[in-house]
Amino acid sequence: MTTLWKDIPGYEGLYQVSDAGSVRSRKRLLSHTKQRSGHISVKLTRVTHYVHALVLLAFVGPKPISDARVECRHLDGNPANNHVHNLKWGTVQENRKDRQRLHEVGVFSASQVRDIKIRLRENSQIKILAAEYGVDRHTISNIKNGKTYAHIVV
Repeated sequence: MTTLWKDIPGYEGLYQVSDAGSVRSRKRLLSHTKQRSGHISVKLTRVTHYVHALVLLAFVGPKPISDARVECRHLDGNPANNHVHNLKWGTVQENRKDRQRLHEVGVFSASQVRDIKIRLRENSQIKILAAEYGVDRHTISNIKNGKTYAHIVV
């Protein structure tokens, strides 16, 4: 599958963003920073931007004007997944419903959560567990801190 690149509005001729969430200048791919929230950001002419907003701006258009506050929705719940097919402008309420839906469906089975909790008690590293299960570190951290799957006890 071919990667599609588009100029970033306001930075035409200077920076482009891909449909997969990469950002480049005329010369090279830009390095990015992963924020504590899990979102990815880049600096364009000394101004920090979230990559998800740049992808939506270039491929979908500007943030819609609405009475309700509009923000970016990561449809799979992973703030590091900035593929255009995973992003959508939406209201705060829609974003909240997405998170509730994803939490109800869940990523793990009960036995997987028990295994993760046991291994966390045994001091397994969050990044290692995240890599093994193919999820973001925040997903494992939320299990550890009781933000998700608190109903499953070990």
